[in-house]
Amino acid sequence: MNWEQWIAENRKQIEHVVEYEENFVRSILAKIPEISPEDVTAQFHFTDSNGGNRYIDFMIVNEVKGYRLPIELDGYWKVTNYHDFNDMLERQNDLVQIYGVLLRYTNNKMNQQPDKIVREIRKTLELQGKNQLSQEMLEKQEQQRVAEYQQELNQLKDELI
Repeated sequence: MNWEQWIAENRKQIEHVVEYEENFVRSILAKIPEISPEDVTAQFHFTDSNGGNRYIDFMIVNEVKGYRLPIELDGYWKVTNYHDFNDMLERQNDLVQIYGVLLRYTNNKMNQQPDKIVREIRKTLELQGKNQLSQEMLEKQEQQRVAEYQQELNQLKDELI
């Protein structure tokens, strides 16, 4: 199976008004030589710490290579109030507890820095493959994501005022 066939088979799961998920597959996932379309699941189901059914945009799984990498794309609209922000962080923490790592990317970053995202995913897969994801690295990644979301939240607040 190639990436275009994967997109066709997963069209319903990656459906988005402005095609962010489809663009992510073409501009990011298809450029990662360590994975194949068979390694990627769109709208991957997981159960959160409260027993709720949740989904993550993409999950890269290849047991032979040691990959179990959840990836989430986030639009600017995703956090419009404190409840949504808290829910997003709880969901993120659940994923980190289950899988040890979570990569999150804004749609803007995907459009402006696709090569950087490809490098980050490849590096994370390399570390997973070597079973070398350290707690320090995970904490650093999480701090960076929280800072990025806080910046976006502040921008949203400024726009609402």
